[in-house]
Amino acid sequence: MTDHVWTGEKKRRAISSDDLKMRLDINKRSQSKDFQAWLRKRLNVQPSEQILDVGCGTGAQTYFMAEDAGEDGNVIAMDISAESIENLKNNIPLHLKNRVSAHVLDMGNIEGFLNEKYNSKYYTLAQSSYALYYSPKRISVLTEMQKRTKNIGRVAIFTPCPPHGMISFVEKYHKISDPVQDSLYFGENILRPLFRKSFHELQVHYFQSTISIKTLEEFKLFYEASTYYNESNNEGLYEEATNIINRENVLKFDKCGILLIGSGVKNLCNEVF
Repeated sequence: MTDHVWTGEKKRRAISSDDLKMRLDINKRSQSKDFQAWLRKRLNVQPSEQILDVGCGTGAQTYFMAEDAGEDGNVIAMDISAESIENLKNNIPLHLKNRVSAHVLDMGNIEGFLNEKYNSKYYTLAQSSYALYYSPKRISVLTEMQKRTKNIGRVAIFTPCPPHGMISFVEKYHKISDPVQDSLYFGENILRPLFRKSFHELQVHYFQSTISIKTLEEFKLFYEASTYYNESNNEGLYEEATNIINRENVLKFDKCGILLIGSGVKNLCNEVF
């Protein structure tokens, strides 16, 4: 196994701040349901919470968790991309600056980092959205999140899950790579049964939204910023997308996910996986 589940160009796309921003922007303006609002409601962060944000990207969840945690709350955010952490720090609202500590870190090294920097600290929430499956050390990362919330908190993980309309559309024209397929089924097939073994209490929430794309240019921007983009064999793909948009004025895709929230540690994940 390499140092990262994702290698080469796919790894670059997975952690690229620019590609992430492109995906977030298109999702925000094209989705039928606001994912951040949906997640915010279910995480239900309370005043004074102490939070770990693992794989924080540019801070989409960091900001609202810091807002909801209030003046006495704190978010420790970490991401493998130095560019994403720089963007997070540069764009954080002034009133949240004292509530957030952001660090460049491969989540696979989370145990050593927390032992060195925050050895005696525990958290009421450890969360990771659209991130955990990127790490080859995903189970050890999850275990450390458990340890740090064992007595007082909860662990929340969000991942994509089928159906994923865009992937289904694209795979008619080229093979979807194993890491992408793995990420799509990780939450439902791996995490859900693992959480049932590992936590006394478990909440499961399914997210569904419809992405509506109205131009070929927007389709290309979305697809070419994705982790499943293939530079070859796209002529037929773009032709079909164009035909659907011309005929129906819109190209629609389901985009779904699963949120697992576990509390009350029963077993450590690395002991029962």
